[in-house]
Amino acid sequence: MKYILHPAFPEPERIVTNRKTGFKLSSAGWGEFRLRLAITLKNGKVLNRQHDLKLKYPRNPQRDGINPQRGDTTQVLGSAGTKTSAAPQLRVFLSSSVADAAIADAIKETLEQHGAKVVEADAVGPSFRPLVESMIRKADGIIGVLSPASGNSVHEELQLAERNGVPVWRIGVGSEPLVPEPHWRVDGPSDVASAVKRVEEMLASISNPPRQR
Repeated sequence: MKYILHPAFPEPERIVTNRKTGFKLSSAGWGEFRLRLAITLKNGKVLNRQHDLKLKYPRNPQRDGINPQRGDTTQVLGSAGTKTSAAPQLRVFLSSSVADAAIADAIKETLEQHGAKVVEADAVGPSFRPLVESMIRKADGIIGVLSPASGNSVHEELQLAERNGVPVWRIGVGSEPLVPEPHWRVDGPSDVASAVKRVEEMLASISNPPRQR
């Protein structure tokens, strides 16, 4: 895994290969910047991810082993994000098939623009179903993009969410009958604007803070 830190860091690009530590990286700094990750899978495919960091200066630098004159604070970074004191972030699981990628990408972009963290099954691969199930249970909600071309995995992920009390929103693509009936429908893969509007309606309906996980 490659971590791409802010250019102000010494050696801003760092590679971690220790799977036993969860690809953890220990570094130092404070302020706000966008952490970028390049995750290389066993099959050679590279997944690019990013996370906005807000690192605060410690209240007691000497106690934490920090040297203020050196200008650093301690922060531990992990493969799934960071340990920070930021406010809880809405976590949404996005389930879709390759055939509906255009709408799924528009949904993801809209969610992230609203400050939500989007997690998807393709980030871990089909051989890690237990991890996918854990991701769904920890989500504040799940959005499923459904069409006649949707695979069984999309329906299974939505059913798993319902069994665990995770709120579900279904967006249907096209006019063909779907079971169960979607909450909203869009005309097709080219109807990205309509999909975005539906997601914004969904976000507006969430008045409670993220569930405790």
